[in-house]
Amino acid sequence: MNVDRDSEGYYSLLNIKDIFCTVLRSFCTEHLISSYENITCKSLCVKGHWIHHESLVRLLKWYKKTGPARLENIIKQLLLTLKPERKRAFSQKYRWDIAYEQQYKCGLCFDLLHPSFQVDHIQELCDGGTDTRDNCMAVCCNCHAKKTRASQQKRISKHDPLVNATFSDPFDTFKCTRRSPYFSNVKSV
Repeated sequence: MNVDRDSEGYYSLLNIKDIFCTVLRSFCTEHLISSYENITCKSLCVKGHWIHHESLVRLLKWYKKTGPARLENIIKQLLLTLKPERKRAFSQKYRWDIAYEQQYKCGLCFDLLHPSFQVDHIQELCDGGTDTRDNCMAVCCNCHAKKTRASQQKRISKHDPLVNATFSDPFDTFKCTRRSPYFSNVKSV
């Protein structure tokens, strides 16, 4: 199973249509895309007869759940052949260049960097940050761990106040307040 991919991470919809037509007599990728967008209320990144990698993966996973059962194996094979995009290609490739521009000092505590330093994204990738030079900084392992923990804690408290309230003080949350009637009549010795 081969799908053409261009340098920008777009796949040919014509190839995908040909693959599905081996099992189905007629298959319309445009109808599939419009159905996905109408049902899920999420848009896909499509340019002409090309679809972006992430959009194609979302579309195929959705179609695997909702489409005909006889296409399940084809979709599974197709998902395996799609090459995942590397999110951190820039930051790892130019690791030492980033450290050199910072004079080999941590971007947070300004101490001299250890050879095992890490590259951190100023705006995290999961928050929509890009893997570009202006969004990367070299940091020591301790500062990177502290920053990551703080951002995860902020994300948890922001998105799920119930979790934050439940686990903020576990000893108070799970304290047993019921008293047995048996012990209420016992006199202290």
